[in-house]
Amino acid sequence: MVGRGPIDPKLWENRHLDPARLRHEMLGPKGRAWVMRWLPARAWENGVYVAFANAVGLDGGSVRPGGAVLLDPNGEIMTETWQPADDLVLATLSPELLAQASGRRYIRARRPDLYAPLTAPSTLPPETQPGWRRAFEPASEP
Repeated sequence: MVGRGPIDPKLWENRHLDPARLRHEMLGPKGRAWVMRWLPARAWENGVYVAFANAVGLDGGSVRPGGAVLLDPNGEIMTETWQPADDLVLATLSPELLAQASGRRYIRARRPDLYAPLTAPSTLPPETQPGWRRAFEPASEP
């Protein structure tokens, strides 16, 4: 996707001389923006508090963008930091918010009694070809 990929290690090495460029990369689609596309949804759909923390700095030649965020069961940010340094976030969690979370309805709506048919062995051979291939290759004879 456009704008994604690794952060240039030179930006980390020059972080004290040009902090704005590094901050732009860490907060953009290579860092925080990517995390915030999916992390709030996971908190909401599962109805749980989420604690996310990422390493910061050079790690095996790659720049880790850091960041720490705590989200509530509705996917709302409770607290966060995206400093390119060691940092800490704290928040108070409330059991009442868990009970009211939309994602909890999905957990209560589960029907484990219906799982057995989904996990029963099939009498058909396994389908291992990608769907696009079936569209371009003739069907095999039984």
